[in-house]
Amino acid sequence: MVQCTLAFKTPPFATFSSVSNTETRCSVSKCGNTESRMEEKALLKVEVLFFAAFREITGVEKIELKVEEKTTIKTFVADVVKKYPKIGKMMDNMVLSVNLEYTDPNSEQTLKDADKVAFIPPISGG
Repeated sequence: MVQCTLAFKTPPFATFSSVSNTETRCSVSKCGNTESRMEEKALLKVEVLFFAAFREITGVEKIELKVEEKTTIKTFVADVVKKYPKIGKMMDNMVLSVNLEYTDPNSEQTLKDADKVAFIPPISGG
């Protein structure tokens, strides 16, 4: 929920308050009549887990990222690689999981709020 309260005096001003995971932009113009426009974009929280070599590269076990609705897994992975460029060198052999299910890093599937994305390095054994 986003609340936007506009009050004009001399000079005009606006007061904003934001509740929950939303990004709010509000622009106000005064040309004879007072106008206000409010644009709201919901942001999703995604938990990112890094295992083994990915943990060493990033220096963290997990982070929480906020992404726009309709963000695909492919776009999300590309954004994480931008944040941690050394991950890109391991992309060909990595395993990605979303909510404990293996997923193609190039998937056009969209993420949902509270998804857990795990970057898992190549696994070997015998």
